[in-house]
This record gives sequence, structure tokens and C-alpha cells, in this order.
Amino acid sequence: MTMIYMDHGMRVAKPEHAFQEYDQKTWAPGCEVGDPIASSLNPVLYARDTG
Repeated sequence: MTMIYMDHGMRVAKPEHAFQEYDQKTWAPGCEVGDPIASSLNPVLYARDTG
């Protein structure tokens, strides 16, 4: 099992090759370039209120 933690402000980058295009479609479904990486497979689990 693998867990990858990402900052809640990370955004989808433009894929540089076909493997990254595949990964984006597979692991960030519904997310477009520039969108936050927050999909059904990558939900935001915790965001600290800094305000």
C-alpha cells in the first residue's frame, strides 16, 4: 500500500508526455490543468484554517 501526501494547494500541471497524460486521467479524474488536485481519488483530507 502506498500513500502520497500533497499540499491542499497543489494544482494539476500540464503533462509533458503520454505517461503523464495517462496518470492525470487515471489518478486525477475530472481535474483539468490548473485545477486543484482534489478528485474522488484524491480528496482533501485536512486543511488547516490559517485565517
